[in-house]
Amino acid sequence: MSKIQFKTILENYLKGTCSEQERKLVEQWYELLDEDHQVLFPSLSLDDLERELWEKVKMKSRLPENVNIRPIRWYQQNNFYRVAAGVMILIGVGGYFWQNQSDSHATYTTISKQYKDFVHHENNTLKEEKVLLPDGSIVTLSAKSSIDYPEKWAIEKREVFLEGDAFFEVKRNPKQPFLVYANEIVTKVLGTSFWVKATNPNNQVEVAVVTGKVSVFKQDTKADYISKTIKSGVILTPNQQVSYFPENKVFVTGIVKNPVLIQPEPLRTTQPTILPSFKYDETTIAEVLKDLEKAYGIEIIVENEHLTNCPLTADLSESNLYTKLDIICATLKATYEVRGTKILISGKGC
Repeated sequence: MSKIQFKTILENYLKGTCSEQERKLVEQWYELLDEDHQVLFPSLSLDDLERELWEKVKMKSRLPENVNIRPIRWYQQNNFYRVAAGVMILIGVGGYFWQNQSDSHATYTTISKQYKDFVHHENNTLKEEKVLLPDGSIVTLSAKSSIDYPEKWAIEKREVFLEGDAFFEVKRNPKQPFLVYANEIVTKVLGTSFWVKATNPNNQVEVAVVTGKVSVFKQDTKADYISKTIKSGVILTPNQQVSYFPENKVFVTGIVKNPVLIQPEPLRTTQPTILPSFKYDETTIAEVLKDLEKAYGIEIIVENEHLTNCPLTADLSESNLYTKLDIICATLKATYEVRGTKILISGKGC
């Protein structure tokens, strides 16, 4: 990306004429500034803003000169000063753009040479269909989706190729990682449950985690996904998701649309893990939010520390996460917003 392209994207953002992908890029650039600059952000001139951001972007991401960005879609200019703190866009090994595009078909061809026979399963119905894999893992295939996998897996890995959308419930086996290939993306797990959606426009891929932990990264036919640590990509935990935009080679993380209570993993002790009751009587907000963080695995940040001492009396046991937050904020006369993989609560306090 050249400085001219950078300036154009920034100006489009301020005018409210940038695309959704450009908006997310600018929001991440903003996060490269330190807190002092963020506080002063609204008062900076465009020239000062460009200079500060450009220097940070160059230093952090080593942007290439030949990235093409598509224009232009309307977006609210005022949100520029309230950009999301948790959005995570990765480029290259530790930066912000992938410079080399790998063909998913080439990856399939390369891997298929390692096996004698492949099993193909296609769901031509209008309903979901369950597929039992050789290791006991279960794949719930969405309509018009298909998977391919070796008749006999290699000793060191389990590999599946997906076209469309599917929910995976992977049987845990630390000695044999499970790899899902979808378009240009690889999802690597040991044992967990997660969605992979590859029917989005423009080959966009979305991965959302329900239980466990997964690693998501771009395919590379020359990479060793098993014996070496993958330094690029993102790691997701329950209730987190990532979208990959192949056009700009970027990952964007966030919170799933409907966060669910995290299922406790089996413990070595015989004592069961007890989830909060979510019934409160003059309980401090600090304790309430601690319960929510533990139950949903999502970090909640309180902008004004005085809010944490406010009391809450309410029954939140039958509400989903966002309804819980609505009730809490209504009581406090506060507001909340999702910022990447975190939630920020703002207000003056009780």
